[in-house]
Amino acid sequence: AALFPIAFKHAKPYEAYLKDIEEPKEPKKMAELFMKLTDTALLTRIYKEYKETIARVLQVSAAGSPPAVDLVLLGMGPDGPTASLFPETRAMDETTRWVVSNEVPQLNTRRMTLTVPMINAARSVIFLIAGEKKAGLLAEVLYGPRQPRQLPSQRIAPVSGRLTWLIDEAASRKLPAFISE
Repeated sequence: AALFPIAFKHAKPYEAYLKDIEEPKEPKKMAELFMKLTDTALLTRIYKEYKETIARVLQVSAAGSPPAVDLVLLGMGPDGPTASLFPETRAMDETTRWVVSNEVPQLNTRRMTLTVPMINAARSVIFLIAGEKKAGLLAEVLYGPRQPRQLPSQRIAPVSGRLTWLIDEAASRKLPAFISE
């Protein structure tokens, strides 16, 4: 099984689930390097190499549609971002590429991210949501009006895979009673 790291800012909820999975070193190094670069041509080459690495590991053509990875493990930020897909950013509009550079003005940075089509091609997508601070947002994402430009987590809907939400008690506090009991 291959794990493709997406810069986890808050790794605590994931540690118990990831402790037995070995991360490939090459993609992680590319992701770390990416955060420090400003040269557009070099950035383009890096995201292309990251895509080619994914294709090589999964033994698929890099020229095709996003491959169906076995598992994508996601969290959700305080304003609904996931996988470095932030509200109102250009990466939200991507329909074909697997990996993109995403300018994130909210954080004054650029992130490399898997795209919505890449994530939605997965056989299984699991969100891990923990903490009372996420309760209102989680209820809005799951039961509020559909606002995918403002709530990127609402865009995650595997085409032929399964979507699972693992939610702790604190994060479930604002969900309908029949869900949280």
